[in-house]
Amino acid sequence: MPRFAAVVLLAGLCAAASAQTWKPMACPEPANSAERRHAVGAVIDSLTASPLEWKPLAGEQNCRATVRVETQGGRTALRVDADFSGKAGLEYVDLNKPLRLPEGIQGLCYLSERSLPSIVPALRIADASGEVHQFYGQEDTSRGWHRIYYLLKGGQTWAGDGNGRLDGALTVAGLVFDRPNAGFKGKATVRLADLATCSLVDRPNAITVEVAGSRFGNVYAPGEKIRVRAYANGEPMTWSLLDHAGKILGSSRGSAERPVVEPPATRCGWFSVRFEVAGADGVRCGREFRYAVLPTSATAGNPFLGLCTHYGQNAYPLETMDLMKRYGFTRFRDEISWGAMEPTKGSLALPDYAAKYLEHARKVGLEPLIIFDYANKNYDSGGFPNSPEAIAGFAAYCGALAGATRDTVRDFEIWNEWIGGCGMGGQPGDHGPEAYGKLMKPAAEAARAVRPDAAICGVGGEYGPDCGKVVARMFDVGATPALNAFSIHPYRYPSPPETSDLAGDVRRILDAAVEGGAPRHMWATEIGYPTHLGRAGVDEGAQAALCVRTAAILQTCGSVERLYWYDLKDDGAEPTYNEHNFGVIRHQDLNCAPKPAVAAFSVFARQTAGAKPVGLASGGAVWSARYRRGQDDLLLVWSPGGPAGLKVTGKAAALDMMGNRLASLPARASEEPVWLVGRNLKVNAK
Repeated sequence: MPRFAAVVLLAGLCAAASAQTWKPMACPEPANSAERRHAVGAVIDSLTASPLEWKPLAGEQNCRATVRVETQGGRTALRVDADFSGKAGLEYVDLNKPLRLPEGIQGLCYLSERSLPSIVPALRIADASGEVHQFYGQEDTSRGWHRIYYLLKGGQTWAGDGNGRLDGALTVAGLVFDRPNAGFKGKATVRLADLATCSLVDRPNAITVEVAGSRFGNVYAPGEKIRVRAYANGEPMTWSLLDHAGKILGSSRGSAERPVVEPPATRCGWFSVRFEVAGADGVRCGREFRYAVLPTSATAGNPFLGLCTHYGQNAYPLETMDLMKRYGFTRFRDEISWGAMEPTKGSLALPDYAAKYLEHARKVGLEPLIIFDYANKNYDSGGFPNSPEAIAGFAAYCGALAGATRDTVRDFEIWNEWIGGCGMGGQPGDHGPEAYGKLMKPAAEAARAVRPDAAICGVGGEYGPDCGKVVARMFDVGATPALNAFSIHPYRYPSPPETSDLAGDVRRILDAAVEGGAPRHMWATEIGYPTHLGRAGVDEGAQAALCVRTAAILQTCGSVERLYWYDLKDDGAEPTYNEHNFGVIRHQDLNCAPKPAVAAFSVFARQTAGAKPVGLASGGAVWSARYRRGQDDLLLVWSPGGPAGLKVTGKAAALDMMGNRLASLPARASEEPVWLVGRNLKVNAK
């Protein structure tokens, strides 16, 4: 029986159900798509045989590590305890045993559990020539016991004959576990069991999901009625209701061909109704109807936080602007390119598609940040604008675009990732810091001449270990009072913002840039955590917590004035490609259904609206971002290293990451932040 107040009806037994207007809805597969994509073969090594054969290498690049066999919770596993020293060079665990692999295998997999989810697993295979091939795995989650799959194709190679092919007999050259980021200092435990062969399979998924009263984006208000059903050619089907943490709130098992589910909309947050049928090999195929329940409050969101979009590439439905407003966001970052403004040399005009999306933004009440970006085929052979003519042409485009959008745009950014060559596809030209400075100054001044009211941001999102120095070199050439701010892109996925010292990095970048002549106003115009399968991807629940923690750190550390999250919507459907999975909502082919991150971000935007950021504290295991609203304290509290005892001083109300009131103050902090609202609040680890 269901464990929550939902109704399950059997098709044909309820006249009310048949009277409903049901519409098919494309829904994603469950989060276990890595499991569904792979078949597990024979176990070739238990990893736990006695005497113990798997040993950690000890070398210049290896951290200190010990191994032993451990039985816990009924599971016997190889336990690896790693101690990372924080050295500047490479530092990782490399488990080795001379193990010959069966011929003709597609891949390997094993069961794993990691105490630090951001530890990066990899597999090394040596071929007959001695060439080493390193592969990164696909996994459905980085938490709890799960299987990691490695397909033996692509990957990095070195040594041997260097031909990039797996030649002859293959042996395992290492089970590798890399630290989350350079300089990481700390300990981690990894448990492993059952090294087996695996292969990629194509399992058809014939489940059809239908929704009564469907709406774009799958966003509901508390108390609204939600009705969803599914069928799969008469196959026995189960359904379950899950929250953002994967907790099952209710379920039913049976042989109903078309079960109807009515989940209650009494709690806010992100939820999923999962329908599954068992395949012939026992692996479940499924679909998930994912939705959010949000308050209908008209409270404006926090203007510190915006989202990156691609309306300028005709890649987003305009209705997603209405979704942004519904979630509580007021700003977005997009582009209108030089090539689109000046397709014929000397003829500058705002493209119709750009005028259309800017007008829709005005009607909805959103504030766009528009990038002046990329080359023009009419100048410097379509390469980076370096010549005096091309620089003058780019500046004229900036002035024309600023003037043409006088009624719809106030904020502008000059280029996007100039040093990295983003958007240029390997086009020729100098894209060093000094070349950008020569372009930035006339571009900013041309825009300022026609738009004295505009906020103009330079640099275009510099990133990397020398970010501050590079920005300083740009301003050494291109400093001008026409610029209000400069921008950075401090990506660090999959590393958490705390262990990768995001707050310290942005402070150092700001100090170095200002010393070189930049204005003391810094915007982070891109940062994000993708949810793809494989190396550097995070699961959707982790993305939600990382989004909120990153935004809070950047706003309360005192160095960043604005944040534009990358990005609003998934840009495609390939589950292993990071660029298709940065979104906090799904692709429009999946109805722009929410991920947990957008619901958590919505709570962040509304909770911090009108609040003043006060500071960031990281005392020991517990972190807190402090805001002040009137006489009240507003604290976001979490523990990036996992559960830690928490002591709260002062009278407070507590809310979870999804905005639901907690019955009592939390006694422990976790990776998932909680909100505390009250007066004279203090938090400490205990």
